Amino acid sequence: MSDVTSDQHPLAERLLRPIRRFAAYGPSSGIVLVIATALALLWANSAGSLLPGYADFWNTELSLRLGDVELSLSLHEWIDEALMALFFFHVSLEVKYEFLRGALSTRDKAVLPVVAALGGMLAPVAVFLILNLPAGDPGGWAVPMATDVAFAIALLTLLGKRVPASWRAFLLALAVIDDVGTVAVIALFYSAKITTIPLLVVAFGLALVYAMRRAGVHAFLVYWLVGAAIWLAMEKSGVHPTVAGVLLGFLTPLSTPRHTHSYNEQAAERIPHLLREAPSSKRRLLEELERVRRGALSPLNILQHRLEPWVLFLIMPAFALANAGVDLSEISLADNASLWVLVGSGVGLVVGKPLGIVTAVRLATLLSRTKLPDGLSWSALTGLGLLAGVGFTIALFLTSLAFTDPAIASAARVGILAGSLIAALAGLGLLWLVLHKNDENWVAQSEDVA
Repeated sequence: MSDVTSDQHPLAERLLRPIRRFAAYGPSSGIVLVIATALALLWANSAGSLLPGYADFWNTELSLRLGDVELSLSLHEWIDEALMALFFFHVSLEVKYEFLRGALSTRDKAVLPVVAALGGMLAPVAVFLILNLPAGDPGGWAVPMATDVAFAIALLTLLGKRVPASWRAFLLALAVIDDVGTVAVIALFYSAKITTIPLLVVAFGLALVYAMRRAGVHAFLVYWLVGAAIWLAMEKSGVHPTVAGVLLGFLTPLSTPRHTHSYNEQAAERIPHLLREAPSSKRRLLEELERVRRGALSPLNILQHRLEPWVLFLIMPAFALANAGVDLSEISLADNASLWVLVGSGVGLVVGKPLGIVTAVRLATLLSRTKLPDGLSWSALTGLGLLAGVGFTIALFLTSLAFTDPAIASAARVGILAGSLIAALAGLGLLWLVLHKNDENWVAQSEDVA
């Protein structure tokens, strides 16, 4: 299909080609996220410029009305509650895939990542509470527990093709379990007063989605409409609406629809005939192959593939732009609460994450027969633990839920940004040294053999 498109629209194809090449570059999403963060910081600290005030802009109300039903949220809330619901929907698709088909699909594969993730969540919480219980604000205890999986994987990609597959698989599995824990924390500890009737509507909507699945409804539009209604009910229930995205993701099937099997069999008979026909059948052949390709994918695979560029290049940068802008002039480190929240958030990510991950895995290997995956040393595990300390998107999201005092929330954001930056640099540095040492050992072994 891409060939047909390029034949029909050569100019559009030439204009889009560099964008596609950039998007295909592994760390590209991380680069966009860094740019969005830098713009947010510049915007928030550029008083007297031509731009509208940062806080005033994101507090602008935007209302949607359908008959007698009206929903009015600020731009900041639309991003945090609507776009982030899509973000967590995509995350839950990845979680489901990894548990059923991927890096967590068997007990042997799942043991160490589960243990590492638990240690990587509990240790930062402990660090934050130790620092904040005496004089800080302990209500943000969950802030340093989260890992930004997209950013962490993008950073690992910077090290090139020398990175062993076991490193990426372990970090991805760890971050996926971390995401499950984060969602549970949001649902249990950071929801407002619960209202029963909207929750009953949510339950009915989820049951309807399941019934449509069983009845063989395949049109995505129908599910999007029901999903929007579920999100709206969750918004009114007091439970954070991003949980709706998670529940809908878990209901998305990983098996291919039954009707596609018979269609693919028919297509298998038609394609050889198209191959023998004149070159004019090229377009029909490409269209047939595209339909077969789509029919071979499950709804979960299709949605995961379609949403990924939107999540990486729109939702996450928009979230960073709306949440990372901290007016540094408003932060007073003379206030003990702000100071210790800042320190607790940063130290929790830089120290708590790798310490919890390495300690938990070490205990697991000592108390059981579990061993580190091939290619993963203790030094590499420490480096991956540091990359897991890049909390960024999820940590900023938890900050917006945990703190009502703007000054303390700003201090937490500074701690997250500083901690994530230090963790990223330290993790990349350590992993580069491990790879460099591995290269030297390989050269020495080759010389010995020669």
